[in-house]
Amino acid sequence: MNEPLHFNELCRKIGFVVLQAQLIESSLALYLATSLRLEKSEAITRVQNALAAANKQTLGGLMQGIQKKFPLPSDLEDRIWNLKEERNWLVHRLHRENEPAIYFPDEANLIFHRIEKMVCEITSILTELDKIGNSLMTKHGFDLEVIRKRAEENLKRKTKEVGPR
Repeated sequence: MNEPLHFNELCRKIGFVVLQAQLIESSLALYLATSLRLEKSEAITRVQNALAAANKQTLGGLMQGIQKKFPLPSDLEDRIWNLKEERNWLVHRLHRENEPAIYFPDEANLIFHRIEKMVCEITSILTELDKIGNSLMTKHGFDLEVIRKRAEENLKRKTKEVGPR
């Protein structure tokens, strides 16, 4: 099949948004795990176990658990639920509901615009989740600078393991 000229760009943008939405899932899993009110002596192991369990959940499952145990500000929760719906449209219904966008560049522009709005919203939500997470970790006595350095070391280690491509 000969794809239209815009097809590769459409696929690239869809993949980008799906990956970015997964970052929100990871952030919510971390939020859920670090929201546990623990004694420092037990914190690391319990948070690691809670994070492992949370990382197996879907975005909807994470949000339900968060709403029950450690609610986020209601406007942020609403924005995450809306983003979930947009992500579900992108992943599950884009073709059915917007088939001409696959074949016609003018129709694809509407989809590109909708995807760009999702990218902006994801970035904004991740920024808010970072602030909430930092506040939560500080509240529980974690040193943010130590955590930042560990994260940088982990990233360096992971990129060395994978190596250049």
